[in-house]
Amino acid sequence: MFPDTITDEIGRCFCKDHLRETCHECCMSFDILNREAEEDAGLVKRKTEVERAAEDYAIALHALQGMERMYPRPSPEVFAENRQFLREAEEKLRLFSKVGTHVEAAKRAAIQEQRSQDMQQRAILQAWKKSIREKILWSTVVPKHRKSTIK
Repeated sequence: MFPDTITDEIGRCFCKDHLRETCHECCMSFDILNREAEEDAGLVKRKTEVERAAEDYAIALHALQGMERMYPRPSPEVFAENRQFLREAEEKLRLFSKVGTHVEAAKRAAIQEQRSQDMQQRAILQAWKKSIREKILWSTVVPKHRKSTIK
C-alpha cells in the first residue's frame, strides 16, 4: 500500500522497520486506516450513524479551529465549505436528538478522539522535525572527511 510498510492479512498497515501502527521514528500513523480495516473485517463493532455524525461534527470543528490558526489563512471559499460541513453534521445530530437519541455522549467521545489524533499527529511532526534538524546539523557542522572518524 505505502512504501516502507507492511500489511497484515486483514489489511492493517504498520511501519516495516518497527512493526508499529503509529511510529514516531518513521513518522507514520495508520490508526484511522487500521480501525476501518478492523471494522470491515468484523473485528470491531461498526460505528452507529450517531457516532459517524458526531465524528463528522468533531472533524469539521477541528478543521475550522485549525484554519483559524493558519497563516496565511485559507480562502473564504474553503472556510465556507467547512462551515457548511459543520452545519450538515450539526443538523444530522439535531435530527437524531429530535427522535430521542442521546447525542451528547457521542459528540464528547468524537471530540476527545479528534484531540487524541491531533496529539498523535503533533508528536509525529515533532519527531520528524527533530530528525530533520539532526540531519541538517550533522551535515553542516561536521566536515565530510571527519564524519567517518567520529563515534
